[in-house]
Amino acid sequence: MRAVSSLANHWSHRMHHYSVAAHHCVVRTERGLLRLFLVAGGFALMVVGLALGISIFMLPAGLMVGLTGVGLATWGLAGDIPIDE
Repeated sequence: MRAVSSLANHWSHRMHHYSVAAHHCVVRTERGLLRLFLVAGGFALMVVGLALGISIFMLPAGLMVGLTGVGLATWGLAGDIPIDE
């Protein structure tokens, strides 16, 4: 009986190791996708801001949208993205 208990404990420890590794893989993938979406969304907002800024009437809105895009892209490239582990 003791050998079975020892084997089960060893197997449980190995499964825990794999589940922790899988968890870290999922967290890293989440962070990478979030960064990708932030950068892509930031560049899209910058393009929309440039398009709005062509007319003098929409220039204030274009500046705000463009600067928001710059902020999102900068956050995606260099910012720290907290994800609960």
